[in-house]
Amino acid sequence: MAERHDGTPGCWLAFTTPNPRPGSVIASFHRLIIIIKYLLLIISFLGLRMRPCYGALLKLTNGRQLRAARVLLGWDQAKLAKAARVSIGTIRRMESFDGTINSQTGTLYKVQVALERGGIEFLDDDRPGVRLRASIKREP
Repeated sequence: MAERHDGTPGCWLAFTTPNPRPGSVIASFHRLIIIIKYLLLIISFLGLRMRPCYGALLKLTNGRQLRAARVLLGWDQAKLAKAARVSIGTIRRMESFDGTINSQTGTLYKVQVALERGGIEFLDDDRPGVRLRASIKREP
């Protein structure tokens, strides 16, 4: 046990300031701060983090599929980068992979969504592929 500021024994985590008068607004606020500290400690101990999970939504799996989708739309790398709001270097790097694209999942998902908005349909059967959606009108 550590000592509080007033010299009495207490828990070092919970009592970092002197105890306020019981029943006051400051006492209520003090209790709230203690609860928040304990919750933050538990969350950090358990490693709980809220991260979006795009993994189940990804149909774009390899660099060849990405290149094929972009060429099928008639887009250059700069247009795809602008539509996906990523850098051109990111698109170049993603397309350089012959196999699975090694990239942040969120970035890969942004590129996939941009291509889908452009009219691409991803085939994720046993062999990945791409095709134009039937109802899409291509740019001249």
